[in-house]
Amino acid sequence: MLTGKLAHLSEQITIKGYQTLPAKMPEMMVRALALIFDDLAPAPIDQDYASQPRGRQTTIGKSKKNGGRNGRRLLPANDNANCPIEAVLQFLRNFTPLTQALKALLGPDAVAVRMLFLEAHQDFENAAWHQDVTITVRNPNPLPPGFGPVHIEAGVAHVAAPQEFLAQLLMARIYLDDATEGNGAMMISPGSHRRGRIPKNVLAMTPVIDPAQAWPARRGEIHLYRPLLLHHVPKPQGHHPCRLIEIMMAPRPELPGSLEWLGALPLYGKGTSH
Repeated sequence: MLTGKLAHLSEQITIKGYQTLPAKMPEMMVRALALIFDDLAPAPIDQDYASQPRGRQTTIGKSKKNGGRNGRRLLPANDNANCPIEAVLQFLRNFTPLTQALKALLGPDAVAVRMLFLEAHQDFENAAWHQDVTITVRNPNPLPPGFGPVHIEAGVAHVAAPQEFLAQLLMARIYLDDATEGNGAMMISPGSHRRGRIPKNVLAMTPVIDPAQAWPARRGEIHLYRPLLLHHVPKPQGHHPCRLIEIMMAPRPELPGSLEWLGALPLYGKGTSH
Protein backbone atom coordinates (compact mmCIF):
# COMPACT_ATOMS: atom_id res chain seq x y z
CA MET A 1 0.00 0.00 0.00
CA LEU A 2 1.25 3.47 -0.90
CA THR A 3 1.67 5.94 1.93
CA GLY A 4 2.44 9.62 2.38
CA LYS A 5 3.53 11.65 -0.63
CA LEU A 6 3.40 8.72 -3.05
CA ALA A 7 -0.18 7.93 -2.07
CA HIS A 8 -1.16 11.57 -2.55
CA LEU A 9 0.62 11.73 -5.91
CA SER A 10 -1.14 8.60 -7.16
CA GLU A 11 -4.54 9.82 -5.90
CA GLN A 12 -4.18 13.22 -7.57
CA ILE A 13 -3.15 11.70 -10.91
CA THR A 14 -6.13 9.35 -10.71
CA ILE A 15 -8.59 12.14 -9.90
CA LYS A 16 -7.18 15.20 -11.69
CA GLY A 17 -4.95 13.51 -14.29
CA TYR A 18 -1.83 15.44 -13.32
CA GLN A 19 0.50 16.29 -10.45
CA THR A 20 3.89 17.94 -9.89
CA LEU A 21 6.52 15.64 -8.40
CA PRO A 22 7.02 16.90 -4.82
CA ALA A 23 10.82 16.95 -5.09
CA LYS A 24 12.76 19.17 -7.48
CA MET A 25 15.83 17.85 -9.27
CA PRO A 26 19.22 18.97 -7.91
CA GLU A 27 20.64 21.96 -9.78
CA MET A 28 23.66 19.97 -10.95
CA MET A 29 21.36 17.42 -12.59
CA VAL A 30 19.35 20.18 -14.28
CA ARG A 31 22.56 21.71 -15.64
CA ALA A 32 23.70 18.35 -16.98
CA LEU A 33 20.36 17.77 -18.74
CA ALA A 34 20.49 21.30 -20.15
CA LEU A 35 23.90 20.54 -21.66
CA ILE A 36 22.44 17.45 -23.36
CA PHE A 37 19.53 19.55 -24.62
CA ASP A 38 21.76 22.32 -25.95
CA ASP A 39 23.99 19.80 -27.71
CA LEU A 40 20.99 18.96 -29.92
CA ALA A 41 21.30 22.26 -31.76
CA PRO A 42 20.09 22.56 -35.35
CA ALA A 43 22.52 21.21 -37.92
CA PRO A 44 22.69 21.29 -41.74
CA ILE A 45 20.54 18.70 -43.50
CA ASP A 46 22.52 16.15 -45.50
CA GLN A 47 22.03 12.60 -46.73
CA ASP A 48 21.90 11.28 -43.17
CA TYR A 49 19.09 13.63 -42.21
CA ALA A 50 15.36 13.45 -42.80
CA SER A 51 12.94 16.33 -42.67
CA GLN A 52 10.97 16.24 -39.44
CA PRO A 53 8.51 18.63 -37.81
CA ARG A 54 8.31 19.71 -34.21
CA GLY A 55 11.61 20.29 -32.55
CA ARG A 56 14.26 18.05 -31.13
CA GLN A 57 12.33 14.79 -30.93
CA THR A 58 13.95 11.57 -29.88
CA THR A 59 11.77 8.55 -30.53
CA ILE A 60 13.49 5.45 -29.23
CA GLY A 61 14.35 3.40 -32.28
CA LYS A 62 16.53 3.60 -35.38
CA SER A 63 19.03 6.40 -36.01
CA LYS A 64 17.90 9.42 -37.95
CA LYS A 65 18.64 13.12 -37.61
CA ASN A 66 17.10 16.36 -38.68
CA GLY A 67 18.14 19.97 -38.74
CA GLY A 68 15.70 22.76 -39.35
CA ARG A 69 13.90 25.79 -37.95
CA ASN A 70 12.60 23.82 -35.00
CA GLY A 71 15.86 22.11 -34.08
CA ARG A 72 16.99 18.51 -34.33
CA ARG A 73 14.89 15.39 -34.00
CA LEU A 74 16.80 12.17 -33.40
CA LEU A 75 15.76 8.54 -33.61
CA PRO A 76 18.83 6.83 -32.11
CA ALA A 77 19.31 3.09 -31.81
CA ASN A 78 18.50 2.01 -28.28
CA ASP A 79 21.72 0.00 -27.98
CA ASN A 80 23.77 3.19 -28.36
CA ALA A 81 24.97 4.13 -24.88
CA ASN A 82 25.87 7.63 -26.09
CA CYS A 83 22.45 8.51 -27.50
CA PRO A 84 20.61 11.45 -25.89
CA ILE A 85 17.80 9.26 -24.56
CA GLU A 86 20.13 6.95 -22.69
CA ALA A 87 22.07 9.89 -21.29
CA VAL A 88 18.88 11.55 -20.03
CA LEU A 89 17.49 8.32 -18.60
CA GLN A 90 20.73 7.62 -16.76
CA PHE A 91 20.40 10.89 -14.87
CA LEU A 92 16.72 10.28 -14.12
CA ARG A 93 17.41 6.76 -12.86
CA ASN A 94 19.63 8.33 -10.21
CA PHE A 95 16.87 10.67 -9.01
CA THR A 96 15.22 8.51 -6.35
CA PRO A 97 12.02 10.59 -5.86
CA LEU A 98 11.20 10.14 -9.55
CA THR A 99 11.95 6.42 -9.76
CA GLN A 100 9.89 5.79 -6.62
CA ALA A 101 6.96 7.68 -8.11
CA LEU A 102 7.19 5.91 -11.47
CA LYS A 103 7.33 2.49 -9.84
CA ALA A 104 4.21 3.36 -7.85
CA LEU A 105 2.37 4.62 -10.94
CA LEU A 106 3.64 2.25 -13.65
CA GLY A 107 5.08 -0.78 -11.89
CA PRO A 108 8.53 -2.43 -12.02
CA ASP A 109 8.75 -3.10 -15.78
CA ALA A 110 8.06 0.39 -17.11
CA VAL A 111 9.77 1.69 -20.25
CA ALA A 112 10.32 5.02 -21.96
CA VAL A 113 8.92 4.97 -25.49
CA ARG A 114 9.23 8.57 -26.69
CA MET A 115 11.29 11.61 -25.80
CA LEU A 116 10.88 15.18 -27.04
CA PHE A 117 13.36 18.00 -26.51
CA LEU A 118 11.24 21.15 -26.75
CA GLU A 119 11.85 24.90 -26.55
CA ALA A 120 8.72 26.97 -26.06
CA HIS A 121 9.58 29.78 -28.46
CA GLN A 122 10.44 27.37 -31.28
CA ASP A 123 8.04 24.49 -30.75
CA PHE A 124 4.85 25.93 -29.29
CA GLU A 125 2.77 28.01 -31.67
CA ASN A 126 -0.52 28.20 -29.81
CA ALA A 127 -1.57 24.65 -30.66
CA ALA A 128 -5.19 23.77 -30.11
CA TRP A 129 -6.40 21.84 -27.08
CA HIS A 130 -5.61 18.18 -27.60
CA GLN A 131 -4.88 14.80 -26.07
CA ASP A 132 -1.79 12.67 -26.78
CA VAL A 133 -3.38 9.69 -28.51
CA THR A 134 -0.73 8.27 -30.88
CA ILE A 135 2.18 5.90 -30.31
CA THR A 136 5.12 5.11 -32.61
CA VAL A 137 5.57 1.52 -33.75
CA ARG A 138 7.82 -0.52 -36.03
CA ASN A 139 5.22 -2.22 -38.20
CA PRO A 140 1.56 -1.24 -37.88
CA ASN A 141 0.16 -4.25 -39.72
CA PRO A 142 -1.94 -6.01 -38.69
CA LEU A 143 -3.53 -3.64 -36.20
CA PRO A 144 -5.06 -5.08 -33.01
CA PRO A 145 -8.74 -4.26 -32.38
CA GLY A 146 -9.24 -0.66 -31.33
CA PHE A 147 -5.96 0.64 -32.74
CA GLY A 148 -5.82 3.01 -35.73
CA PRO A 149 -5.87 4.91 -37.91
CA VAL A 150 -2.21 5.03 -38.91
CA HIS A 151 -0.30 7.93 -40.38
CA ILE A 152 3.30 7.90 -41.57
CA GLU A 153 5.46 10.84 -40.59
CA ALA A 154 9.02 10.93 -41.98
CA GLY A 155 8.99 7.16 -42.38
CA VAL A 156 7.74 6.49 -38.84
CA ALA A 157 4.34 4.85 -38.22
CA HIS A 158 2.14 6.74 -35.74
CA VAL A 159 -0.88 4.73 -34.55
CA ALA A 160 -3.87 6.09 -32.67
CA ALA A 161 -4.43 3.94 -29.58
CA PRO A 162 -7.70 3.15 -27.78
CA GLN A 163 -8.50 4.94 -24.54
CA GLU A 164 -8.16 1.77 -22.43
CA PHE A 165 -4.54 1.50 -23.56
CA LEU A 166 -3.77 5.22 -23.31
CA ALA A 167 -5.11 5.29 -19.75
CA GLN A 168 -2.15 3.09 -18.73
CA LEU A 169 0.49 5.46 -20.11
CA LEU A 170 2.12 8.35 -18.29
CA MET A 171 3.76 11.54 -19.52
CA ALA A 172 6.55 13.47 -17.81
CA ARG A 173 7.72 17.00 -18.53
CA ILE A 174 11.11 17.89 -17.09
CA TYR A 175 11.59 21.65 -16.96
CA LEU A 176 15.09 23.01 -17.53
CA ASP A 177 13.87 26.61 -17.22
CA ASP A 178 10.98 28.34 -15.49
CA ALA A 179 7.68 28.06 -17.37
CA THR A 180 5.28 30.90 -16.61
CA GLU A 181 1.73 31.45 -17.83
CA GLY A 182 2.98 33.68 -20.65
CA ASN A 183 6.14 31.76 -21.35
CA GLY A 184 5.79 28.02 -21.89
CA ALA A 185 3.44 26.92 -19.10
CA MET A 186 0.96 24.27 -20.18
CA MET A 187 -2.76 24.94 -19.96
CA ILE A 188 -4.68 21.94 -18.65
CA SER A 189 -8.26 20.88 -17.99
CA PRO A 190 -8.27 19.03 -14.64
CA GLY A 191 -10.11 15.72 -14.68
CA SER A 192 -10.59 15.72 -18.47
CA HIS A 193 -8.65 12.44 -18.80
CA ARG A 194 -11.70 10.69 -17.31
CA ARG A 195 -13.76 11.67 -20.34
CA GLY A 196 -11.80 9.19 -22.48
CA ARG A 197 -10.73 9.94 -26.04
CA ILE A 198 -12.46 13.05 -27.31
CA PRO A 199 -12.83 13.27 -31.12
CA LYS A 200 -10.98 16.17 -32.72
CA ASN A 201 -14.14 17.45 -34.38
CA VAL A 202 -15.82 17.66 -30.97
CA LEU A 203 -12.89 19.65 -29.57
CA ALA A 204 -12.91 21.90 -32.63
CA MET A 205 -16.56 22.74 -31.98
CA THR A 206 -15.96 23.45 -28.28
CA PRO A 207 -15.32 27.20 -28.01
CA VAL A 208 -14.39 27.17 -24.32
CA ILE A 209 -12.67 24.41 -22.36
CA ASP A 210 -13.93 24.41 -18.79
CA PRO A 211 -12.38 23.89 -16.34
CA ALA A 212 -9.03 25.23 -17.56
CA GLN A 213 -5.99 26.50 -15.74
CA ALA A 214 -2.31 27.22 -16.24
CA TRP A 215 0.24 24.77 -14.84
CA PRO A 216 3.42 26.82 -14.32
CA ALA A 217 6.73 25.18 -13.47
CA ARG A 218 9.98 26.13 -11.85
CA ARG A 219 13.34 25.06 -13.20
CA GLY A 220 14.04 21.51 -12.03
CA GLU A 221 10.39 20.55 -11.52
CA ILE A 222 8.90 17.42 -13.08
CA HIS A 223 5.26 17.35 -14.13
CA LEU A 224 3.48 14.01 -14.45
CA TYR A 225 0.18 13.61 -16.31
CA ARG A 226 -1.96 11.16 -18.22
CA PRO A 227 -1.88 11.51 -22.03
CA LEU A 228 -5.69 11.79 -22.17
CA LEU A 229 -5.56 14.99 -20.10
CA LEU A 230 -6.69 17.88 -22.32
CA HIS A 231 -3.82 20.34 -22.67
CA HIS A 232 -2.12 22.90 -24.85
CA VAL A 233 0.63 25.53 -24.64
CA PRO A 234 -0.27 29.05 -25.77
CA LYS A 235 2.24 30.87 -27.95
CA PRO A 236 4.88 32.27 -25.56
CA GLN A 237 4.84 36.03 -25.08
CA GLY A 238 7.97 36.41 -22.99
CA HIS A 239 11.58 36.48 -24.07
CA HIS A 240 13.11 34.05 -21.61
CA PRO A 241 14.04 30.54 -22.80
CA CYS A 242 11.82 27.67 -21.73
CA ARG A 243 13.46 24.31 -22.41
CA LEU A 244 11.86 21.03 -21.41
CA ILE A 245 12.15 17.31 -22.00
CA GLU A 246 8.92 15.37 -22.50
CA ILE A 247 8.83 11.59 -22.06
CA MET A 248 6.05 9.12 -22.82
CA MET A 249 6.18 6.02 -20.59
CA ALA A 250 4.43 2.65 -20.65
CA PRO A 251 4.02 0.05 -17.87
CA ARG A 252 5.59 -2.75 -19.91
CA PRO A 253 7.61 -3.22 -23.12
CA GLU A 254 5.01 -5.41 -24.84
CA LEU A 255 2.24 -4.07 -27.06
CA PRO A 256 -1.03 -5.83 -27.96
CA GLY A 257 -1.04 -8.27 -30.88
CA SER A 258 1.99 -8.15 -33.14
CA LEU A 259 2.68 -4.44 -32.60
CA GLU A 260 6.15 -3.42 -31.41
CA TRP A 261 7.25 -0.08 -30.07
CA LEU A 262 9.60 1.72 -32.40
CA GLY A 263 11.85 1.43 -29.38
CA ALA A 264 11.58 1.04 -25.61
CA LEU A 265 14.17 1.58 -22.89
CA PRO A 266 13.88 0.57 -19.22
CA LEU A 267 13.13 3.42 -16.82
CA TYR A 268 14.99 1.94 -13.90
CA GLY A 269 18.11 0.45 -15.48
CA LYS A 270 19.42 -2.07 -17.94
CA GLY A 271 17.69 -5.33 -18.58
CA THR A 272 14.52 -4.53 -20.53
CA SER A 273 14.76 -3.02 -23.98
CA HIS A 274 13.10 -3.69 -27.30
